[in-house]
Amino acid sequence: MFLSGCWESEYSIMWLRHKQDDRQSLVVMLTCQFVEIMGGAEKQCLSLSRALEGRGENVIVLSSRVPGVALDDGAIGIRVIRFWCPSPPQLAGRHLLSSLLWAVQALFWLCWHRQHIKVVHAHQLRINAYVAAVASKFLKLPSVLKLGVGGEENDLVVIGRRKYLFGKAGVDFVVRHASRFIAISKQIEDDLKAHGVSPFAIASIPNGVDLTRFAACIEETQEARAASVKDAAVFCFVGRLSPEKNVLSMIAGLQSVPAPKRTMVMLAGEGPLRGAIEARLQSARNPLDIRLLGAITDVSGLLHRSHFLLLLSSSEGLSNALLEALAAGVVPIITDMSGARDVIPFENYPLFSVSGSEVDIAVAVRRAHALDPAIWLEWSRRLSQHAKKKFDLESVATRYVELYRALSEPGASVGLRTARETSQVNQT
Repeated sequence: MFLSGCWESEYSIMWLRHKQDDRQSLVVMLTCQFVEIMGGAEKQCLSLSRALEGRGENVIVLSSRVPGVALDDGAIGIRVIRFWCPSPPQLAGRHLLSSLLWAVQALFWLCWHRQHIKVVHAHQLRINAYVAAVASKFLKLPSVLKLGVGGEENDLVVIGRRKYLFGKAGVDFVVRHASRFIAISKQIEDDLKAHGVSPFAIASIPNGVDLTRFAACIEETQEARAASVKDAAVFCFVGRLSPEKNVLSMIAGLQSVPAPKRTMVMLAGEGPLRGAIEARLQSARNPLDIRLLGAITDVSGLLHRSHFLLLLSSSEGLSNALLEALAAGVVPIITDMSGARDVIPFENYPLFSVSGSEVDIAVAVRRAHALDPAIWLEWSRRLSQHAKKKFDLESVATRYVELYRALSEPGASVGLRTARETSQVNQT
């Protein structure tokens, strides 16, 4: 299985040689998991890869193949090379052997094709962070490491735990040898600096959203939704039904508020808490209309019908669901967490939930119910305009192309090392 991945990738390199003369032309994405129902980091990897391909970049995604998971890479539209593992490599801990097996295969592939590679780009740091850092240290390949989550559970904290075997020494190795770290929010930038990453090694590039998917939502439904919010409120949640998304407290907070008008709550996603949610809904005394929709590939139709997004996670980076909601002019009820202040263009936003507790959520829901249609429309317009200005995927992809070009120039790694050393001297 390992060799089959290598031979398959060799075919792609033969095709590449015919495509263009530039030997250092591959952008290699490292993501431990890349499955049909994608998480936020995987969605960003896919959307960025497609946008880069549209700019003439040659993108290959290195990911995993685990038993029992059906995959259809042909529908993705991006070249994917998968290395077999007995369990998902991002888990580590009791699955550490699977993590190391994946890392060895990925490093072998990178070594075999190193003369064709422009940059190695790791998405959401797990074992792939070590692969990228080793590739920079020993294969002299430029690397870009993008953190997915900020705050107390940021990616560098996670990979420094014992379940990844290498501990603080491993994190220090990654910090020293990765070419660039991507901060998608101010919180993540601060987290990187707290771990000793030089400011010269940090590039602040937010996640991007394909605005064309939601243009119709703005043009056709924004004013109609504003008019309807006087008599009805449609709330939506998009994401994994898991503990870190705080969905049980979210539902409890919603159910604790007597609805002053017609109210519908739509939950789009799957996850380990689905059974607990179904049990709660069946036993609820509050007859609130809450619907479990399952996983949805394209959420634009759901956002077309929604007034408010519910995003009350205990930890996030820069949520795809939030960016898509903003692009569609959906007003968010959101935990005041990593990345949230970067996204909301209001100084005193009243729909922040400070703690994410049931009581806090109920307060925010009451405020949402009380919104005047004119205020909702004003907020909706400001949010969609802010998304267009700051989070347009096309602009984000352009910034990555420029970063890759800068890192692949002769002497770029030497210049970065000198800048880091100067920064460390100044700090001491």
